[in-house]
Amino acid sequence: AVVTVNALPMPISGTVLACKDQTTTLYDFTPGGGWTTGNSTIADVSSTGVVTGNGAGLVQISYVLGTGCQVSQIVTVNALPSPISGITQVCSGSATSLSDADGGGTWSSSSSTTASVNSSTGVVTGGNAGNATITYTLPTGCQQTVGVVVNPLPSTISGPSSVCEGQTITWTNSSAGGIWISENPSTASIDGSGVITGGAAGSTNITYTLPTGCMAMSMVSV
Repeated sequence: AVVTVNALPMPISGTVLACKDQTTTLYDFTPGGGWTTGNSTIADVSSTGVVTGNGAGLVQISYVLGTGCQVSQIVTVNALPSPISGITQVCSGSATSLSDADGGGTWSSSSSTTASVNSSTGVVTGGNAGNATITYTLPTGCQQTVGVVVNPLPSTISGPSSVCEGQTITWTNSSAGGIWISENPSTASIDGSGVITGGAAGSTNITYTLPTGCMAMSMVSV
């Protein structure tokens, strides 16, 4: 009897680490073969060798020729970090804290001029108004992201810095839509139009707050 010995495909190359819901690509330069997965609950593989992680674990990916000869490679699929939690809006110059239940990762920002983040604590500090993407990355390389909005502060408050008891002055702010609040209305009250009425002698802070919660503050003396 004649026995035919067929050649194996070339060894598989490519990155053998993947994250859940993400992809990595494997290659075999022997033409005419097809890709198979040993466990589709962990990873699928396309006809072009693109491996998609479905669940954490190890899976055998094979490249099979029409002769039945094949080579295999073990691919490790790592879990993603937990979803990022925390307040994702912050005012320029203020801070908010993000967290992830999976420890050991590092934080990074897509734009440190818009929102910088402490790499170990997840504390985000607002810079220039705008949007930034904050990323939490595990040592495996798997990551979660969240968008952070940095809202601008109101314009500087303008108006006289003092008022007499029983008299009025007017303060203005060019940023529309805010509300005026007096820290101590018995010392100086302020209405919705920015008119301050002096009460008892002393001083108090007046704030102008936008709907975003961002505020400007100034002190008035009575």
